[in-house]
Amino acid sequence: MSGKQIGVSPLVCVVCEQPVGVINTPALEEMLNYGEAYICTACAGLIDDEDKGGIESFLEGCPPDYYAYLVQQAITAQG
Repeated sequence: MSGKQIGVSPLVCVVCEQPVGVINTPALEEMLNYGEAYICTACAGLIDDEDKGGIESFLEGCPPDYYAYLVQQAITAQG
């Protein structure tokens, strides 16, 4: 059974661009509608500890639909 059949989608980190889990599809759609993006625990630690300015600058420079693109890529890779 695919994630689409059970109502979940990949949860992708916007910084490392890796699928890090799953999220129910309505919650993901709400995130995308509000322009929100997920940052995994490891990357959040980098922001707090080492590279706050670099990662924040990277995220500010991303196109508005960048996170939706990453999620779509993860969905496509799932097959």
